[in-house]
Amino acid sequence: MDNVVKIWSLEEPRVAERIALAAQYSARDRRAFDSLSHHFPMTTVTGVHRNYVDCVRFYGDLVLSKSTDNRVILWRPPRPAHGDPGCKSWDGAAAMELLDCRMARCDIWYVRFAVDLARRFVCCGNQEGKIFLWDLDTIVRVNGALALNPVARAPRGC
Repeated sequence: MDNVVKIWSLEEPRVAERIALAAQYSARDRRAFDSLSHHFPMTTVTGVHRNYVDCVRFYGDLVLSKSTDNRVILWRPPRPAHGDPGCKSWDGAAAMELLDCRMARCDIWYVRFAVDLARRFVCCGNQEGKIFLWDLDTIVRVNGALALNPVARAPRGC
């Protein structure tokens, strides 16, 4: 189960109502905000990574995720079937891998990656202290697949 990415909808009525209440909440109320437990995701994606997923970020309608398999992958999640606005039924299609950002020696658990505010660069370090930086504007093809080469590697300790 650790190689699974689950996606929940923020537009479901109970969730949207709780978000609206949170916007009105004030810490001055001196009471805890009643959170919502929502157990069932819109979709569960298992085919992107073969090992533990330890960091996930949205990139518009796409998803960036990292696993202990030395890769940060940009992928498109499955879409709702027939434009279902409630996202209750899915077309059954698998996630589509779009970009593969590979790095060396990053096979340990819980090494996060980051995306800059302009959503152009992805950055991730490894267990040797090297930093990999990918420019999402420089997509290249490797063996027929889209991939990104690191544009910079910072020396250890920088």
